[in-house]
Amino acid sequence: MYAAIQVWGGRWLWRKRSTTRPRQPDVFISYSHRADHDLAPAVRTGLAHLARPWTRTPALKVFLDENDLTATPTLWPDIEKALADSQYFLLLASPEAAASGWVRDEVDYWRRHKDPSRFLFALTHGAAPQWDADATDYDWNATDALPDVLRGYFTHEPKWVDLREGRFDRADLRDLRFQDAIATLAARVHGRSKSDLVGEDIQQQRTFERRRNAAVAGLVGLLVVAILTGVGLFFQVRETREQRDAAELQARIATSRALAAQAANLIGDEDDLAYLLALEGLRLGATREPVDALNQALTNDRLARTLRGHRGAVSSVAFNANATLVASGGWDSTVRVWDARSSRQLRQLEGHTGGVSAVAFSPKDAVLVTAGNTSDATVRVWNTETWEQVVPPLLQAGGAGRLAFSPDASLLASAGSGDSVRLWDTRTWTELSDPLIHPGGVTALAFGADGTLATGGADKTVRLWNPRTRQQLGDPLPGANRGATGVTSISFSPDMRLLAIADANLFGTVTLLDLATRTAIGDPLQGHSSVVPQVAFSADGQWLATASWDGDVRLWDPNTRQQIGEPLTGHDDPLFAVTFSSVGRRLAIGTADGSVRLLDPDNVKETGGLLRGHRDSVTGVEFSGDEVVTAGLDGTVRRWDPKTGKPAGKDLIGAGDPLPPGQIFRTDDSRAGYRGPVTAMAMRPGPTLVGALGLVEEDVWIWDVENGKKLVKELDEKGVEAIAFHPSRDVLAAGSDGTVRLWDARTGRQLVGSPIADAGTVSALAFHPRTGLLAVGAFDGSARVFDIDTGKPIGPPLKAGTGKVEALAFDPTGERLAVAGVAVQLWDLPSGQPLGPPMRGDAGGMNSVAFHPSGKLLATGGDDKTVRIWNAETRQQVGEPLLGHSGPITSLAFHVDGEMLASASDDDTARVWGPQLWIREACRRAGRNLTETEWDRYLGDRPYTRTCQEFDAGEGAEPNAGIGSAYPTLYDIYLG
Repeated sequence: MYAAIQVWGGRWLWRKRSTTRPRQPDVFISYSHRADHDLAPAVRTGLAHLARPWTRTPALKVFLDENDLTATPTLWPDIEKALADSQYFLLLASPEAAASGWVRDEVDYWRRHKDPSRFLFALTHGAAPQWDADATDYDWNATDALPDVLRGYFTHEPKWVDLREGRFDRADLRDLRFQDAIATLAARVHGRSKSDLVGEDIQQQRTFERRRNAAVAGLVGLLVVAILTGVGLFFQVRETREQRDAAELQARIATSRALAAQAANLIGDEDDLAYLLALEGLRLGATREPVDALNQALTNDRLARTLRGHRGAVSSVAFNANATLVASGGWDSTVRVWDARSSRQLRQLEGHTGGVSAVAFSPKDAVLVTAGNTSDATVRVWNTETWEQVVPPLLQAGGAGRLAFSPDASLLASAGSGDSVRLWDTRTWTELSDPLIHPGGVTALAFGADGTLATGGADKTVRLWNPRTRQQLGDPLPGANRGATGVTSISFSPDMRLLAIADANLFGTVTLLDLATRTAIGDPLQGHSSVVPQVAFSADGQWLATASWDGDVRLWDPNTRQQIGEPLTGHDDPLFAVTFSSVGRRLAIGTADGSVRLLDPDNVKETGGLLRGHRDSVTGVEFSGDEVVTAGLDGTVRRWDPKTGKPAGKDLIGAGDPLPPGQIFRTDDSRAGYRGPVTAMAMRPGPTLVGALGLVEEDVWIWDVENGKKLVKELDEKGVEAIAFHPSRDVLAAGSDGTVRLWDARTGRQLVGSPIADAGTVSALAFHPRTGLLAVGAFDGSARVFDIDTGKPIGPPLKAGTGKVEALAFDPTGERLAVAGVAVQLWDLPSGQPLGPPMRGDAGGMNSVAFHPSGKLLATGGDDKTVRIWNAETRQQVGEPLLGHSGPITSLAFHVDGEMLASASDDDTARVWGPQLWIREACRRAGRNLTETEWDRYLGDRPYTRTCQEFDAGEGAEPNAGIGSAYPTLYDIYLG
């Protein structure tokens, strides 16, 4: 029997099936694909073939993935297994590798699980590392090619070789210097001397040559005959293969686009399925349609999960105490219990003979209580372990449309359509004496944290009760606004300061009552356009949620009485119920369409990709390795983990009080003296990541990004509009008041020949990526290029429009300059001519621009609050705009590997865009994989695979189903 097997490096071979255990890799190579995509395969080949007998398999088995690992996070389990099985670790060290998250993860795994004596590295780029014998570690201030996770790992200097450019002519074993370097590494792995290894390699090559020459003579005759017949066959086979591949590609693209269309149609209806179909469309073909659908879903849909099963409206929802379960009651006479984490239905409780109007878990999770409507008139008690009824149904005349447990779970209050409230002893499930009476009929019910019971009624009042003494506490409180027919819902704040009251008013008004003074606080909360049937406070009291028949959920700050963000829309049908979990601030929503929606507002505000924390406009954004650094008019500079949207890095600035996590710099800090808003920011990568800040009517600061400390005294530069670091020199350019000054970034001294005059009123700066040229943008809409060594302009001004130049960007070759203002104009610098017409947004100007590291894509951000991707060659927009910001875009930056794009905005936030972030967030929201039925319906006869690796296979699919193929990169999506 034969089978297709994959050898390390990504190639497929046909080989006779073997029953022996596969050979484990001897060496694991970790490298930056961007820096060493050509060199790494040569190193692998050298290690595998040095001293290899010509009739045998490679001398060493080497693990090296030739794919761009930054685009394939689903490969990590395979990578981890290869690391565990490998005997030696070889790092191709470079600054790009040191900054790579994948390399850092691989090195960190080896550090935690393997012996440092089996760690080798080859220096491919950057400064040679210096070993500090006294510290028994490398001098990390002088080392830029090693990941910092290796600090303190080595007990003595590890073996390494120098493979930097210029050390050899060609990267193969025929180059003696390259062979020597490979032999040095291979000798460690083989456990033999280098001379023995090289000698054996020479002997094997000679043996091979003798046998090869003998075989060639015999084959020449056969070859002449074979050529004549084989050439025709070769071209015929190749043509057939090409036609087959083209047909397969077209089929994949067609399916990809069809899945994207299906996903777009499901947004707001079956959100989890929409995410999964968009992801499968993205995997099948590097087309933009699935990305557009995915971004539409992630941006517009705030509903994390949709739970379907009821065949009628959902009138009540409840979380259990630890928020792991959700119960829902519906007009279909059923109660359904859901797993809040996986969204799966766990139970369907039947017994009610009419619609279920209320559900409530006891605070201690021992029971779930459900109430039927007027046609059922029962209260049923269910054991939460067996899901059997604990006692016979409790009778409630007129139905039991409202339920509430006391905080200690000893009492249950129930009310129907009449004016009575019944109190039940939860130990015996017997009624306590006579009911409480609320004249006119009870329409709302709630317990407070201190045990106070509140009832709302059709008489437009709210009454407070001591349920133990059964006495009313004071006079009735006003509960409804003008035009309302009664109270629909009430909720106590956890600290018992406030009582929220919703009334049956077609304008959807909610009143906040001060319980100490028993008076309303200000005017009612307004925003809904229909009745609000339910209100709920979050467990921490910081949020108040209101659900309305208008299909919206609104979040309010009860302290300021202001709405938080935009309404949580996405429902075409009325909403009947809303509740917060007692753990965190998760929302469950009951809808008229029979679904239950689960929403995590905290994660909506800070999903991976959305960076929220600044209190004013974000003026600058840059990448620092795999972190994001932002600066704002609130006077802070912050570091973020783009994968989680959470603060990252150190939270201290020297000595003194700690700052909030992730805030590395605060210009109004008492230790630094007041400086105010940050108007400009620039970053210079290197062994020490350095940043510069431009401050309103103040000086320029240069600081160490790692610890927030200033490196030099403030530069005497007032009212700075723009700053920029030279990519390879310690030079900082700062523009203000019609001049550009050049500063030594190490000493803070102004350089000779500075300032550069005749630059106009400076508004933007950008250094050429390879030379000493500086582009300067001005308020009059022109841009000029200067030689910083002479201070002289190069060529005439570049002017294609009016208005301020907002941003400048050179492409990686330095031959094109993008000038952003009213529009974005590309210029050919050698000729000084514009390249085609300008690129524009929907409205307003363009405030920011950035080139992709490939130079083939261009990102722009404008007053229209969108980020747009353009083909830099054709100057045509690619795909739909990226939506999400609610204010103009102020700054853009690509990650060094081109897989993430960061944007800053006047809406006080920054965002990070990229396939891996979209995939991670879509899987988190979907919370599952496709079922076998869904797969068959939408993907036909393609073999089932898991869309999201973190979740089990969907219902009906094989439990051990594999993970799908790798997702495309950002580059492939927009230019594939």
